Amino acid sequence: MAFVGMRDDKSPWLAQLSIEYAVMSDAALEGDFDEARFRASLISKIAENARMADIASMCHLVEALLGPSGTRPSERYVHAVLALGEAIYPDRRRT
Repeated sequence: MAFVGMRDDKSPWLAQLSIEYAVMSDAALEGDFDEARFRASLISKIAENARMADIASMCHLVEALLGPSGTRPSERYVHAVLALGEAIYPDRRRT
């Protein structure tokens, strides 16, 4: 038996995205950019599986700005991480 709206419910995906985003941003704040890269990759995969193209796209930008493992990220990654957070938590946008 199918439940109305179950296929469109993004709550489980949003919970996973929230957890991974928190860990990613904490890692970046601590300077652990390889961990931040790993978490950004997970966020991309979760968003793609949930068919959240806007969040996946934003996360791909974060990944690009963090750069390859063992390198220093672009200074612009900070703004991309904040924008990603606003996309995941739209009700908490800065005013």
